[in-house]
Amino acid sequence: MIRLQSVYSALVMGGGIAVMTMICGVLFSHLQGHLFWVMALPALFLRPRPAQASSSARMRCC
Repeated sequence: MIRLQSVYSALVMGGGIAVMTMICGVLFSHLQGHLFWVMALPALFLRPRPAQASSSARMRCC
């Protein structure tokens, strides 16, 4: 079962990378060096939220 999961994961990840490479190739042919901004601007708005500290992490020992 684990072997099948690893094969499935490898195929899906490889396919995803292949599709994104093709999309980036098309965008780069049109935008050239400005493709950086296409990738950087969403990163400004799609940041992860900071993790909340648990109560056990707040307590100090000694």
